[in-house]
Amino acid sequence: MNAITAAKPEIVTFGETLAVVLSASGEPLEHAESLRLTIAGAESNVAIGLARLETRVRWISRLGDDPFGAKIQKTLRGEGVETVVDWDEAAPTAVMFRQRIAGGDASVYYYRKGSAMSRMSAADVSRNWFDGAACFYFSGITPALSESAREATFEAVRLAKELGLWVCFDPNLRLKLWHGAHARQTLSALAELSDVFLPGIDEARFLLNAPQDTAPEDLIQGVADLGPKLVVMKLGPHGSLALRDGQLIKTPPHPVATVVDAIGAGDAFTAGLLSVLVREPENVEEALQLANLLGAMATQGHGDWQSLPTLRQVDLTKSGATIAR
Repeated sequence: MNAITAAKPEIVTFGETLAVVLSASGEPLEHAESLRLTIAGAESNVAIGLARLETRVRWISRLGDDPFGAKIQKTLRGEGVETVVDWDEAAPTAVMFRQRIAGGDASVYYYRKGSAMSRMSAADVSRNWFDGAACFYFSGITPALSESAREATFEAVRLAKELGLWVCFDPNLRLKLWHGAHARQTLSALAELSDVFLPGIDEARFLLNAPQDTAPEDLIQGVADLGPKLVVMKLGPHGSLALRDGQLIKTPPHPVATVVDAIGAGDAFTAGLLSVLVREPENVEEALQLANLLGAMATQGHGDWQSLPTLRQVDLTKSGATIAR
């Protein structure tokens, strides 16, 4: 495990980042003659988004001791993210292949079974991870990787709360990774332990086993009953909705003329939200406004994290009438 630097982070993120392989020219992978290599992962995307907003952030993970792991660490460090990596010489870094399909959607092929991060265990979780931080952010992907990763996730949450951090949890449901009943049980238990919970509409329906036509206001109340102090729900083109202490806060979207690529918009939203809440915990409305703006800005370029805006770009956009890139 790399040594932790003297600089204190405001936020700690924990999870798996994958090497991502794409067709260099955008054609289907089966016809591609050249490929492009990048990285992606909810927690590292959020970490990059926070760093670009000049929020100090530490990303923690386990990577294979291979070129893919090296690329991931170098990319994050190049973005100003502090990295704490447990290097695994016996297991690989996870890899994901992605291609565009009709309508602009993406088709994804995962190669993450037996990955280095899936071998993370509760014994690997360290108090030093959280030194100086105020917030711990993670997603529901990590506990889906393996039983030991699930145990590590719960131990990290327990330790973060013991040390006085507030816990932010995005369920990031991936049913390809685990059985529905097990996912519902685990995600509900983690939501109960969280201070801030970030489900999407579909994830809220899944957790509550609610009908398709259940209103967002009813969904957010239902997941709030699980125990989190603040629930924030992304509503896409309809903005966002929050519930705290029984009070609903609805924030309108930031309009964009055209969506270039929606991948990464949710992680941009989270980065914007946390960048405000970590310094002004009571300022939920401003946090939602910035989150909506960042989510919109991220749709104006391609990539999981490449189009996440800097603080300067955010300031320029706030001063204008439309999204500025």
